Amino acid sequence: MPGKKTSKGSKRNNTNTKKNKKAAKTQKNKTKSTKGKKKSRRGVKTVVRQPMAISTLHDKLMDHLQQLRSRKQVREQPSIEPIVKPANRTERPILVLFHADWCGHCHRLMPQWNEMKGHLLSNNTYTPDEIKEIESADQEDKMREIKENFMNENEHVQMDGYPTMGKIADGKFEKYNGDRDTSSLIRWAGGEK
Repeated sequence: MPGKKTSKGSKRNNTNTKKNKKAAKTQKNKTKSTKGKKKSRRGVKTVVRQPMAISTLHDKLMDHLQQLRSRKQVREQPSIEPIVKPANRTERPILVLFHADWCGHCHRLMPQWNEMKGHLLSNNTYTPDEIKEIESADQEDKMREIKENFMNENEHVQMDGYPTMGKIADGKFEKYNGDRDTSSLIRWAGGEK
């Protein structure tokens, strides 16, 4: 009714109704666009996933565990050939003397051993690192070092007593059972005298 005047209160009600309808429409549109999405406190939208059926989840976990077990079994199968740790090989063998400070035989051998050692070092036949002297008190630690660095994994040093002399060549220990004079020791070591 064009000529009819309305009171201020009714105009406000009419405006409020329009605003309410518009807000409701906007809210409805927001609800449509965020279906399956959830708004967090910070305004970041996250996808809400439907819960997976427990039986499906159980099946997937069991399949995954079976795959892990089969991989582990493949790794744990022993190889056909024994693993031989490669020793630190040098062109010359490593000369080794096992001795004890309390041993009389060792005391009698030391002058000849030292002469042989001096001859081999002065002629550059051997280096100091290639001639090892292991005292009984240090034997356990030094033996572990020698085995790790110079011997094959499945090899052992055979000792019957002190003194014990030998060469480590190609990762194996060869015990010396020859004469104990200086010339014999030098020939044994490969120093030719």
